[in-house]
Amino acid sequence: LVPVLHKWLNLAARSAPEQRAAAILLADRVLGRLGDCEEFSGYGSSEDKEIEAEDHDALEKDLQELGIETETPARLGNEHYSGNLLDEVLKLAPGGAVNELGQMAILNDRCQWSSGYDSVDCTDLIKKGESFLSRFPEDEWTPSVHLILAEACSRTAAGLDESVSDPETTKTELLKKATTHYRAWYAKSTNERDRALVWQEIWAIDAGMGPWLTMPPDFQ
Repeated sequence: LVPVLHKWLNLAARSAPEQRAAAILLADRVLGRLGDCEEFSGYGSSEDKEIEAEDHDALEKDLQELGIETETPARLGNEHYSGNLLDEVLKLAPGGAVNELGQMAILNDRCQWSSGYDSVDCTDLIKKGESFLSRFPEDEWTPSVHLILAEACSRTAAGLDESVSDPETTKTELLKKATTHYRAWYAKSTNERDRALVWQEIWAIDAGMGPWLTMPPDFQ
């Protein structure tokens, strides 16, 4: 992996800004599988701890030299790529197709529940998704963004607690947004596999039963 990334990023450095951004974005997508690398996925489980630590540290050092950062999740999981290359992508390509793909990569990480499945705040992702829809004309990515926003609104509504000044009003507004985005996805998407599920979600929210499609069991 490292020699390929090294060659790839070196070639990208000699290209025009948008081409360079596109190459870095592809590297970012490949690095999404970094947690599957043996040096990270098996770290701490081998009987030969010394060799394992050397392999892990060597890979981490090679990645750092390429400007690639890693992190370990709060929940149980392997060390993985932090996504830091996306910042460079957006700087090199402030507009156009590569910027759109970079923004889509950020949105595609979705809004995740906390480790205890007791709360989630997708406010930042919702703002980014709404900005995406206003910035870019409708194309093949539009349905996916509507679905991501629908999930984010639903999850935030389900995770509201008494610390919110007016939780019921806020929840109602979020669920209204969620159904609007679900309906937009339903109207535009050709994904037959998920259409029935999304229609059930729209019906459940409109009937006052609340969202369930992406909810943890405690919220369903």
